[in-house]
Amino acid sequence: MPFYFTQKGYKSQIAKMSDLEMKLRELKKGIHSSFEDGGSIHDNANYETLIHEIEIVTKRLIDEQRILSQARVIEYPTHLEKICLGAEVLFTLDGERKKIQIVAYGESDPELGKILYEAPLAKALIGHEPGEKITVRIGDRSRKIEVEAIGPITRS
Repeated sequence: MPFYFTQKGYKSQIAKMSDLEMKLRELKKGIHSSFEDGGSIHDNANYETLIHEIEIVTKRLIDEQRILSQARVIEYPTHLEKICLGAEVLFTLDGERKKIQIVAYGESDPELGKILYEAPLAKALIGHEPGEKITVRIGDRSRKIEVEAIGPITRS
């Protein structure tokens, strides 16, 4: 399954991976200095903490590498008739008016109304047109959505 990125999001993902690689190198260097602090491998709390942190960072790095290995760089559409990745959507959710952008990896920021195309709300909206009223299950609740307007995400 591909992971969709814009060029900006792809560059951000590469930077994130680079930061993780640097952190992993620093943690590994710390193992040597943990022995200089004294103690053996069996009773050295600093060593144990470093090993645990290395495992966490290594797992995150593997996850990020997997995502990048399946990355597809796209451009958002400039014209659309149905909701899709790259759409800005005005809708009501259970009677409350909302506006979101459905974005690619590396660009989501829910506080700013930018949600990943794989998020449950985005998945519920994708494929629908203005004027449609839908009922979808998000989480443990049934939600009523009315799509008011859609448009392409504009870069500022």
